[in-house]
Amino acid sequence: MLNVTDEQLCSMAQSGDTDARDRLVVRYISLVGARAAVYSHQSSTFDCEDLGQEGFIGLVSAIDSFDGSYGATFRTFAALSIDRRITDAVRLSLRKRQIPESAKVSIDGEQLSAGENPENTAILRDTLSRIFAEIKDRTSPLEQKVLSLTMSGYSYAEIAKRLDCSAKAVENALARVRRKLNRFK
Repeated sequence: MLNVTDEQLCSMAQSGDTDARDRLVVRYISLVGARAAVYSHQSSTFDCEDLGQEGFIGLVSAIDSFDGSYGATFRTFAALSIDRRITDAVRLSLRKRQIPESAKVSIDGEQLSAGENPENTAILRDTLSRIFAEIKDRTSPLEQKVLSLTMSGYSYAEIAKRLDCSAKAVENALARVRRKLNRFK
């Protein structure tokens, strides 16, 4: 299954193959993190992790709704869906629009606006928890810290300073993480 295209994985995921969905999410972790970092650096108001979660919701939406018959690649469609979800969240936050309590639904003690799809949210949480468990199993504590800080938008130098190691050690740890995640695809 290593040479399977994103479009083929998407089709399999749309048919209910959770492994295919997981593989797509893993393939696009770095894109979601990069897009979230771009938007979080534009304003100190937004946390990279929160925007990353919005990006993952956009990715799941892209997986569910991609139609290759329009000629676009899945990567193009996913990037657009991720960006739109993040920009919508930023725009909504900037408007400071308050959602009435009566329009919210509680899921596991967290509030979810009625406009969001609880099924997609549950699928996303399940998929992400399996992927993060897999990442934790495959990586060392240093690699996990480096990955987390990288996805939060920190530079190699900033990570090295925080972890009290050299920038080269950070670069090497991130290279090992990439190799391990590429094997998971």
